[in-house]
Amino acid sequence: MPVFSRYGKQMTDTVIALLPLLGMAVFHYGARVLVLTAVSLLSAVIADGVFLLLHRNNASRHHDLSVIPIALTLVMFLPASAPYWLAAVGSAFAVVFVREPFGGHSNTLFHPATTAFAFLLICFNTLCTRYPPVMQNLPLDPVVTNVPLYTSPAYRLMLGGAESIDLLDVLLGNFSGPLGTTCILVMVCCGLYLIVRKTASFEIVLSSVAVVALWAYFLPRVLTASSLTSAKLELSSGAFLFITLFIASIDNGEIQTRLGKVTYGVLFGGGVMLFRYLSKIEMVSPYVLILMNAIDHRCDDYGRNLLSALWWLCKKGKQLVFGILKGVKRGVLFLWNGLFMLIQKFVDPSEGGKKP
Repeated sequence: MPVFSRYGKQMTDTVIALLPLLGMAVFHYGARVLVLTAVSLLSAVIADGVFLLLHRNNASRHHDLSVIPIALTLVMFLPASAPYWLAAVGSAFAVVFVREPFGGHSNTLFHPATTAFAFLLICFNTLCTRYPPVMQNLPLDPVVTNVPLYTSPAYRLMLGGAESIDLLDVLLGNFSGPLGTTCILVMVCCGLYLIVRKTASFEIVLSSVAVVALWAYFLPRVLTASSLTSAKLELSSGAFLFITLFIASIDNGEIQTRLGKVTYGVLFGGGVMLFRYLSKIEMVSPYVLILMNAIDHRCDDYGRNLLSALWWLCKKGKQLVFGILKGVKRGVLFLWNGLFMLIQKFVDPSEGGKKP
């Protein structure tokens, strides 16, 4: 499949998969979500149009619809109470500083929406990480006031605390968080759509989710919570599952083998948990994804090298085990012979000495 045909299919599938999440956000927070999305889309289109004017003599640069999934994905990371200008700044940054410098279209080195959100987290952390209560019909004002804002489970995990959230609430998104990344049930269904359409890689999804779940279960950050609660919170918080399903697993043509995709997923999931343990950052998944964008073209080689290393370790381990067993066998035979000779000496005192 030609690259632009494949990229066009990915854009269409991604937008279709994001629309149910947008619908759930409207259900949870009201029409303000639609206005916030419209501002993000308008900002991205204007920024793209300005760049097209600057490159009007370049025949290879033309308008496409790739700014739509960029702007829509960015909104999913924001609180429903975010000021409109924050969405506009984020979308403009994604287009101007991340998408266009590398040629636009499918030539971006880093994912524009994720990189733009990482930029917003650095510059406007409080605005990006304080969330209104679920089922709060927010006003359409440019800046929301007189509405209580709360931290997310990811923030409380970062501080070493945990809360018991009912599984049904987790599935339906009844907890504080970014407007498009909390409804796990709808998110998983939309992710399955992308996998069935072969837009997303199930190898990356399964391997990254498995690493985070197993790490959280056996090495929980919060010792006062149960292992199952730890795994549930780590998977559902910090936009990890959203990034895994809708961004990290999307085929960008850099990884060709299943082994490479599994390696990518393991590195991404392990990187998320490592950053969560070592850093004091509430949402680490965007930063880990940026690092993975820089090395994803090497994951096929990493996978082959890792498999070769495991095979070498298995061979050496087999030799070591056989060596240990051989040594144990010799030791047992030596002890048995010594014990036999000692017993024989006491039973027949004429052996090895004079009679008294």
